[in-house]
Amino acid sequence: MRHALTTLDVTPEGLKTLMDQADLTRLLPEDQALIQTMALWPRTLELATVHQEPHRIVFYLMDLAHAFHHLWHLGSSQHALRFLASEDPATTAARLVLIAGMQNVLRSA
Repeated sequence: MRHALTTLDVTPEGLKTLMDQADLTRLLPEDQALIQTMALWPRTLELATVHQEPHRIVFYLMDLAHAFHHLWHLGSSQHALRFLASEDPATTAARLVLIAGMQNVLRSA
């Protein structure tokens, strides 16, 4: 497993290439649930601003962290849901893109 993972280029340029080439159709419904949570970020930020309720941001980030932790934990019991799987580099790449998307949300928060 380590060999397949060590061949991943994690430089900024390598990650950009990975993101451009990743086959996101490899993601499962459980992965898509995390994407749906991430997609709520712009609306959450808008509502927090319009209603002057900054706690909405904190609650959203807690929900996002919970969704990610839940998905990560599912990988402990269901091999198909592991983020890093040497036998399936295409799904690993898709999940790394998922993590990069989550990083973008967290940075903007």
